[in-house]
Amino acid sequence: MFLKNIPPEDLAAIAQELQRQPIGINHDRRVSGEGRSQAFGVVKRMSYRPWVSRNCWTRLHLWKLLQEFADKHVEVQWKAVQVNVNYESKPHRDKGNQGESFIVGFGEYTGGDLIIHGDSLLGPGVTYDTRYRAHSFNGSELLHSNRPHVGTKYSLVFFDWKMPAWWNGGLPTSKVIVCDGKQWLEVIDVDGAEYLLRGSHRVIQKEPVHPVSRVGLVGKGLKAIV
Repeated sequence: MFLKNIPPEDLAAIAQELQRQPIGINHDRRVSGEGRSQAFGVVKRMSYRPWVSRNCWTRLHLWKLLQEFADKHVEVQWKAVQVNVNYESKPHRDKGNQGESFIVGFGEYTGGDLIIHGDSLLGPGVTYDTRYRAHSFNGSELLHSNRPHVGTKYSLVFFDWKMPAWWNGGLPTSKVIVCDGKQWLEVIDVDGAEYLLRGSHRVIQKEPVHPVSRVGLVGKGLKAIV
């Protein structure tokens, strides 16, 4: 569903930051497509409990820009945002997601339309031009991909994911703050702990006020989150 046009100037700073320091390839997304793709926000990793993506404190300025964009434009519930650079999506469903996702493309490119295939790959599907045009769609239910493109294509996909059945402890929050003239990620965890994170540095601002397990079940064993 078409939501609204996005002014190019509202995505210019994000494009500049991605040009300044490209994001890496996410090897976990090889099944769904090829290209550079990284998740920001609160993510889940297999049996680990949901926590803030490492990208948020290693790419502080980019995470700040993404949050500012979301505050202004994103009209769906979301926990994370997938940042894509020249990512060519194969037909797939986002099985771990739920509800509507928000997608917008930007940059100097042609092609790359979003394709909603429906229930199968039969037929041409329905295409949507997402270049500076925000759309919403349920990627967990609808088979989708995108057409090949020419040029440099960036895209953002804000999405919500299903909470693991074994976890009901809530989610941490994060925001970029300035401390002593430097940007840090301030994380408030569900156990009451507060952290400042920046690259490989971690400062504990407040110790946990109540214990929360930092492990997830893996069969009969346990695996730590870090």
